Amino acid sequence: NTKCQVINHSPICSCQTSYLGDPFTRCYPPPPPVVTEITTVVHPCTPSPCGPNSQCREISNLPSCSCLPEFIGAPPNCRPECSIHSECSSNLACIRRKCIDPCPGACGLNAVCNVFNYHATCSCPSDMTGDPFNNCFPKPPEPVPAVTVNDPCNPSPCGANALCEGNGRCACIQDYQGDPYRGCRPECVVNNDCPRERSCIRRKCVDPCIGTCASTGICQVINHIPMCSCPPGSTGNAFVACRTIEIPQNLNPCNPTPCGPNSQCREINQQAVCSCLPGYVGSPPICRPECVSSSECSLLNACINQKCVDPCPGTCGIGAKCQVINHNPICTCPSDFIGDPFTRCFPK
Repeated sequence: NTKCQVINHSPICSCQTSYLGDPFTRCYPPPPPVVTEITTVVHPCTPSPCGPNSQCREISNLPSCSCLPEFIGAPPNCRPECSIHSECSSNLACIRRKCIDPCPGACGLNAVCNVFNYHATCSCPSDMTGDPFNNCFPKPPEPVPAVTVNDPCNPSPCGANALCEGNGRCACIQDYQGDPYRGCRPECVVNNDCPRERSCIRRKCVDPCIGTCASTGICQVINHIPMCSCPPGSTGNAFVACRTIEIPQNLNPCNPTPCGPNSQCREINQQAVCSCLPGYVGSPPICRPECVSSSECSLLNACINQKCVDPCPGTCGIGAKCQVINHNPICTCPSDFIGDPFTRCFPK
């Protein structure tokens, strides 16, 4: 028993002609007049014929309808001024169902407010700076540009590990060498950067024998490695102390052994015959391991347990491939595999 009209995007509900009630709840026909012996004065505004959002006033026994304050239109089609922003002009916004300027109270102190597409946009004036939603303040004066002095060291003309002197000349830093304009480097990084009788210690090629062997021992550098031994006619730990061998009469020529460390002695015709122990190379009294560091091995091997061996077996994960580069095993997954090469590679 109601009817709905769309006016300016808004649905307007009202009761059908000759029906009463709230069109948003229920409209019903008016009750039949009650015949009484006493004439009843009927108020023309009860019930209200004006519709929702309206008010009824009695003027000369007739109802006079008007929209409630803050509503527009004409009864029975009274509605709010707006429900959404698009019902207002673009320089106003729909706030509490009225089209009003959204700027008041939106911006900070000294800020400028402009309405764009129903929304307040705050900005500081061109001669001010700051947060336009909090406070705009005058821009500080621009600093006077300092007089630039031509510095021959800025930017530096020097290479890596070099210092630029005040006149623009470059020099390598302490303990570095090379062309300071292209780059300086330490004297050495690995033993192979030094002569075979020197070792790379703290990036300098030095004699590795100094302070290594006992004062009574003999030090010989073999392939960058200091090898300590006791001199002929003496025995002991060449790293600690060597003592003179007392030659007993009619005793085993191999006791004590004259062969030196890492060697074995055999008696043949009452003569001591010396040879290196298995796994050691050289000749007594200088028997040494096959290697002490990886630099003594080929680039494809590494020094493991004093032997030059392939470092790959047991290093990489399942399905990974191993390549030795400069004594080090490098694990990678094949191009069509993914995963952790140190744990497991599996097909993509």
